[in-house]
Amino acid sequence: MRPCVVTVVSMSAQREYWNEIGARLRGGRAPLWRQYSDAVNARLLARWMPAQPVKRIVKTDLFDEAYSDGLLPQLRRHAEVIFGIDVAGSTASVAASRHEHLRVSVSDVRKLPFRDSSIDVAVSNSTLDHFADIASVHVALGELHRVLRSGGRLLVTLDNPWHPILALRHRLPTAWLLRAGLVPYESGQTLGARELRAALETQGFDVTDSAAVMHFPRVFVAQLARLFPRGRGAGVQRRLLAFLMAWERLGHLPSRYLTGHFVAALAVKRPASP
Repeated sequence: MRPCVVTVVSMSAQREYWNEIGARLRGGRAPLWRQYSDAVNARLLARWMPAQPVKRIVKTDLFDEAYSDGLLPQLRRHAEVIFGIDVAGSTASVAASRHEHLRVSVSDVRKLPFRDSSIDVAVSNSTLDHFADIASVHVALGELHRVLRSGGRLLVTLDNPWHPILALRHRLPTAWLLRAGLVPYESGQTLGARELRAALETQGFDVTDSAAVMHFPRVFVAQLARLFPRGRGAGVQRRLLAFLMAWERLGHLPSRYLTGHFVAALAVKRPASP
C-alpha cells in the first residue's frame, strides 16, 4: 500500500486561521451535524458520480475526512486514485493519517497542483463559500475547469444565500455570532443557484443537474445533539440521523431553494472548440 505523504504546494493568507479552527473542532467522534452532512453529500454522490469507475478524483477540502470517514468510502468505489487538498496543513495531516488511500497535498483550490485536463471528477462540497470575495469563487471554478478533462464532472455545493437563517447570519456581526457559539467559524461570500449556474457556464461548464440540500436547520441540529447525547446509544443516533434525512424530501418541492442550507450543481466540462 502506498503511504500517504503530505506535500506542501501553496498556502493561502488564511492558512493559520484554518489550522487553528481545525485543531479546535477536531477530536472525538463526528458531531451529529457532520454525520448529517456526510449522509447528504453521499446521497448526492450516488446520484451524480459516473456509472463507471474513473482514474482520478480530487476533493477540494479535507475537513470531513479529518473528522471521520467523510466521503472516502463512496469515492473509493468510483476511482483508482483519490487526491485531497486542503489549505490547512494540520487538517491535511490528520486526514492523511486517517485514510491511507488518500493522496494529500496542502494547497489552495485557486491554484491547484495538477496538470491541465488530468482529473476526471472534482468534488467540492462547501469549499468555495469560505472566500472573502466572489472573485475568488470564480478563480477557483476556473482552476477546477482547467484540471478537469473534457467531459469531466464537477460536483459543487455552496452556502445558499436565499436560506432565511443564512441570510440573517450574513447580516449580523461575525464576531458576535462566534462569541454566542451560533457559528463555528467565519463564513465567506457565496452564490445562489442561478448565480452558480451562470458562473459555471461562463467558465466553460454545462450544468446538467442542480439541487438544494440539508433542509433541517443547522442551529437546531446542535440542539438535538444536546438533548440526545451520544451516551444514549448508537440506536438513538441512528434514529436521529434518519429523522434529519427525512427532511431531505423538501428538496423535491418548489420551495427547496428557501429551505436548503446548500445549493448544489453537477457540471460537465465542455469539449474544447475545434
